[in-house]
Amino acid sequence: MIVLNNNEQQIAEILIEAAIQKRAVTFTEIMQRVGISRKNLGKYLSNIGHKCLEHKLPIITVLVVYKGNGKVGTGYTEFEPNFQNNPNLVKAEQDKVWNNKSWIELSENISEFDGVWVNDVVAEEGETVYAKRQTRIRDNRLRKKCLEQKGHICTVCGFDGAKYYGKNFKEIIEVHHLNPVSAGKRKTTLDDLVPVCPNCHRALHSKQGAEPYTVEELKKMIATNKIKI
Repeated sequence: MIVLNNNEQQIAEILIEAAIQKRAVTFTEIMQRVGISRKNLGKYLSNIGHKCLEHKLPIITVLVVYKGNGKVGTGYTEFEPNFQNNPNLVKAEQDKVWNNKSWIELSENISEFDGVWVNDVVAEEGETVYAKRQTRIRDNRLRKKCLEQKGHICTVCGFDGAKYYGKNFKEIIEVHHLNPVSAGKRKTTLDDLVPVCPNCHRALHSKQGAEPYTVEELKKMIATNKIKI
């Protein structure tokens, strides 16, 4: 089973957004939105492509093109060796991506989701589930800056992935919007963001109604239950 790392999760989210909007994505857009260089981008796209194969999905990375000429990168040869000699192979796969009705198998790897799910189909586990996904666009450069300035320790409970599991688990951290993006379009600053662990992030958004719990409310719950992390 392929597990997507943090950068790959963010790239997959951008590609799912593009698939829903029926458009291509340039390498430049990905690098700017995720805040990465070109160095490891090919590897990230390869892992996402193999994740698609794992779930028998169209290869969503076929949407990634060069800004100058709109052509798919040569790394796509890994999935279709003859695509450079036959442009119709790329077009056919892009059409499959744009016409695919569900990306839930890929989006399940994306834990930081502040969007809205609509028209969900409830089914027995193992059966294919089709869902329309409406998402709010976020700037991943803010996430990177937040973690650079505020660290990788949960603001609520103090969980430190590197401390508990080792330095390779430093990235077990998410970024919470104190003013939820579901409230609509606005300007976001670093003051609106705090690092939280996945458990606390889910707990913050578990409150009934539109508004999440505040960080202080969750801290009081931990104190009340005398939970020591």
